[in-house]
Amino acid sequence: MLLLLLSACSGDDATAPVTADAATLLDIGVQTPGLSVLTRAGNIDAIGDENMITSLQIWVFETGTNTLVSYLEPTDFPTTTEDKVYQTNVSSAYANKNPRPNVDVYVLANAASVGLSGNQALTENATRTQLEAAVIGDSYFGPQTTIPTEGLPMSGVLRNKALAGKTNKPVLRITSYDNMEKVPLKRAVSKVRFVFCKPSGVDLHIQGVSISANMIPSEEYVFLGTDGRAFRVGSSYITDAISLLDSPMNDIAVCSDPSKYFYTSQDAQEYEDLINSGVSAATPELTPAGPFYFRESDKKVSGTITYNIGLGASSTATFSMQASGDFSRNRSWIVYAYYEGLSGMQINVVEVTPWNESDTSHEVYNW
Repeated sequence: MLLLLLSACSGDDATAPVTADAATLLDIGVQTPGLSVLTRAGNIDAIGDENMITSLQIWVFETGTNTLVSYLEPTDFPTTTEDKVYQTNVSSAYANKNPRPNVDVYVLANAASVGLSGNQALTENATRTQLEAAVIGDSYFGPQTTIPTEGLPMSGVLRNKALAGKTNKPVLRITSYDNMEKVPLKRAVSKVRFVFCKPSGVDLHIQGVSISANMIPSEEYVFLGTDGRAFRVGSSYITDAISLLDSPMNDIAVCSDPSKYFYTSQDAQEYEDLINSGVSAATPELTPAGPFYFRESDKKVSGTITYNIGLGASSTATFSMQASGDFSRNRSWIVYAYYEGLSGMQINVVEVTPWNESDTSHEVYNW
């Protein structure tokens, strides 16, 4: 039976052996991504259903093996304001070991959003090896413009963690009884959106926006690896450029002073709010495209904006992230493009660590 832990326990020696005259229990804490998306400059609020959880699975294995210690599928989920602590039985075989081996804890939310349901389901019988090999394939988030009804995929893993208990209390917790380590969930996708503006009297058309070929992996692993990297992807990539627009954007908002939407000294959420204000104003000054949700990448992701003025010939402006790996999971990006007459299309660059701007480089930095 799955029980929500409702009470704290008094302090004894956190490393003392458990006297298990009843079933040995395990407390597992799970942290959601919360109100924000991880960024270099701080956090920004999630929007819509980006935090929604519709399913949750937790596996606990003896470290580095396929020996299952416990499995549970809670039906009450963490929220944006409250982590959850779940309590479950551990196997009698594990409870009776002395010393107890360390454990690996895997947590997966919204598995159906990436096809890991039905015949492809990761079930109670999934092995640790199968979890490590599970991937988000090329049918999902390459990109998607809407959040699936099952929610965005989220995962978290803790490896090689000791379980600590208290004398005469048959309850174990990860790392420390009094300061239990929780499993942090992260969205397994990144998002990017574009905003555009033009001067008054200019007939600007955005003909296309694309991500360059060989930037987005064909597969992304569900769980991060042991190498400390913030991404874990396969070795093959989408070989064609990825077009993001279904049709040209012909009604671009007018902004008399594009510099008002440059980064100056705001924190991440303040800048996000500034962009949102330009999009949602009674007379909008920014025209949005996206957001687009993608599988993560280890590449220095780049792309192209194609545009024309009136009936004139098409021109292009390119953009890219700052460095390889900047498009790892749970990141949020904005590409701000504005037209400046003879200078053509400019892509405003904001590098948030350190904070600076550049009008000569067309690189777009994680904010």
